[in-house]
Amino acid sequence: MTSRRRMNPWLVSIGLLFLPVNNLLAADDSAAFRQIYEEEWAFRLKEFPLIASATGNDEFAGQLGRVSEADQKRRYEYWGQVQQQLDKLSCDRLSHEDCINLRLYRKQIGDFRADYETKSYLIPFNSDWGFYMEWGRLPFDTTFGKAKDFHDYLSRMQQIGPIMDEYITLMRTGIELGITQPKVILDGRDEPIRAQLVTRVDESPFFKPFMSMPNTISSEEQAALLAGAQQVISESVIPAYQRLYDFFHQEYLPGARETLGASQLPGGEDFYQAAIRRYATVDLSAQDIHDIGLSEVARIRAEMDDIIQKLEFAGDFPAFLEFLRTDEQFYARSPRELLAIASYYAKKIDGRLPLMFGHLPRQPYGVAPVPD
Repeated sequence: MTSRRRMNPWLVSIGLLFLPVNNLLAADDSAAFRQIYEEEWAFRLKEFPLIASATGNDEFAGQLGRVSEADQKRRYEYWGQVQQQLDKLSCDRLSHEDCINLRLYRKQIGDFRADYETKSYLIPFNSDWGFYMEWGRLPFDTTFGKAKDFHDYLSRMQQIGPIMDEYITLMRTGIELGITQPKVILDGRDEPIRAQLVTRVDESPFFKPFMSMPNTISSEEQAALLAGAQQVISESVIPAYQRLYDFFHQEYLPGARETLGASQLPGGEDFYQAAIRRYATVDLSAQDIHDIGLSEVARIRAEMDDIIQKLEFAGDFPAFLEFLRTDEQFYARSPRELLAIASYYAKKIDGRLPLMFGHLPRQPYGVAPVPD
């Protein structure tokens, strides 16, 4: 039952006087916070079109994103402005949820700026991944349903050449400054590059989408797209990967540093600490984390010794490790079996995640082989 009696305006005014001041201010900071992150997200999607595509935004589907020194500096300065805006916000004037978001967001912007300050952008690949491998995923990660998708894809391939040269320039600067990957990890890093150096265009992974275009595209336009793909791949993509391959062997490999740890880079202590903040998400020193690691290794080793004893294994610890590494019962007998086992454990994990996390991502995932 609702009352139709008119509220006394004086009572309303008096009631507002007794509302907590923080509640009145929270709306102002929440709106400002929302405006900051929405504008920054729009900036980020424009600067990194592959992120836009991955999130379902096709506004920049024909772009790859530039990486020159000037681009790195421009982003750094923009995120500096964002950081200044965030520093004006306070958790005292935000809801509990927005306060958590603000703290996480501040850290993320700080990580972006640290990339420039530590010059980590001069090392655009690691032992597992790299920009040239990300481009190699384009034929598999792009959705091809209409003619525009193919035209956007062609546009991206046309940009591989000039952006490849920007990456090479960055890595050349890294060599001059001593900011490179350790030479010892570089063996095999050229394999994904060499895979793109084909003699015929139709052997290129980048050409694969054009081999099965949908019937909704007219035969005339299909012919034009095929001709465009052959030209772009032969004149831009393959030569670009060839330049990277030559640079890798002629300059990067000979010029890479002999040292190992990130702390041994120029400005390495800051580089290492920034990496700790980003990947470990803690404000601990490298020594603190090392001490925790030693403690955990000792704990896990004790558990392993206990398991070995319970199994009544006839042998010492090194023999048990050799057993785990070599016994055929621990290995899949075919690629299909490997995928099946991985899928089984993935679903088993899915069943336990709600017990450990209160909020799970809506986006599902699958298990698939890594493309050859």
